[in-house]
Amino acid sequence: MAYVIRRILITIPVLFAITVLVFGIMYLAPGSPLDLLLDPTVTTEQLELQRQALGIDQPFYVQYTRWLTELFKGNLGYSYQSSRPVLEMIGARLPATLLLSTAATVLAYGLAVPMGVLAGRRPYSLWDYGALGLAFVTTATPAFFLGLIGIYVFAVRLGWLPVGHMVPPGGQLTLGSLLHHLTLPALVLAAGQIGGILRYVRAGVLETLHQDYVRTARAKGLSEQRVVYKHVLRNSLIPLVTHFGLSLPLFVGGAIVIEQVFVWPGIGTLMMRAISGRDYPVIMGVTLLVSVAVLLGNLLTDLAYGWLDPRIRYG
Repeated sequence: MAYVIRRILITIPVLFAITVLVFGIMYLAPGSPLDLLLDPTVTTEQLELQRQALGIDQPFYVQYTRWLTELFKGNLGYSYQSSRPVLEMIGARLPATLLLSTAATVLAYGLAVPMGVLAGRRPYSLWDYGALGLAFVTTATPAFFLGLIGIYVFAVRLGWLPVGHMVPPGGQLTLGSLLHHLTLPALVLAAGQIGGILRYVRAGVLETLHQDYVRTARAKGLSEQRVVYKHVLRNSLIPLVTHFGLSLPLFVGGAIVIEQVFVWPGIGTLMMRAISGRDYPVIMGVTLLVSVAVLLGNLLTDLAYGWLDPRIRYG
């Protein structure tokens, strides 16, 4: 418990530094949100009044202090574009991102872990070379290219799956339509994760298979399946936990590229629109959310180490 409290206390200044950095980058960026919000024919006086209304005429430290004060009150500000509360906008988009990211992660681990175990048990076999080849292809291929290939093959040529969106145009959101629209983006997003997971599992299994406790388990007469899944796999999961902890922000921030390709109404799409429109409150809100997810992922990863390997203890 003392370790957890100490780590949480350490994350506070780190989170503070992240918000200062992002806010500073936006402040120093050329241009103004008003460039996209107002008609070019407005007068200089009207432009200045609008700047004062948004508070962007103030120095950096004044703007940041105001934002930080509102944050402590549970207020992330209001969108420059829609005038809606940022917290409300994020809350409306977050479920779609969590659904897509969770489905993709379950698919990725459900496929990659058994493939990695089998590749590790049969090194340099035809299956091993095929699994590694698949890992290299999925890792090296850009996500947007995989998405376009998936749309062309499964949506355009075969007509099995929709091109994008979360619901059919003019239709209602039902479980069947949701799964129909979720399948292709989840598969494409999962494909990008399979390569890394597979290689982590394969390397861990290869290293663990030759440990003394594995030979002892076999000498006791345990079945090969029990040896692999109870002794080998569990002790091969530490590198995989690191991978999962680093990918945890995906659950919150979403896959921006995939959401753009498939017009998925999640956090990633919201972030891209905010960047294009210089909607600073929305950018800061999403950045804060993703930063918290990154720090939480690191903390959970460290705690999982101690659970998987009893030799690791935190004082």
